[in-house]
Amino acid sequence: MNKYLLLFLVFISIVTCSCKKSEISKSADETKNLTVLPDSDIVKDFIPPQDEYNTVSRCPVYKEKVTVDKNTKAVQYKGKTYYFCCPECVAGFKAEPKKYIK
Repeated sequence: MNKYLLLFLVFISIVTCSCKKSEISKSADETKNLTVLPDSDIVKDFIPPQDEYNTVSRCPVYKEKVTVDKNTKAVQYKGKTYYFCCPECVAGFKAEPKKYIK
């Protein structure tokens, strides 16, 4: 009985190890197809500095006027700062920034 238990445990450990190895190789293959974006193509969250408070901007998504303050949602993209009227607009912009810029 102990022989069968030992064989079963050895079998399980072999199967488990081979599954993990295949997952690792799959993961490595998937990363080969990834493209590294230049830093300027990344949308970064931005906190408006105080000297920009009370300036008026337009939300690139809904085109509404936005008065900048410490709670204004903002991002930087391709060297430019964009201000938003709501968090949903930030999410939309982050998903497709090229759609909203001119």
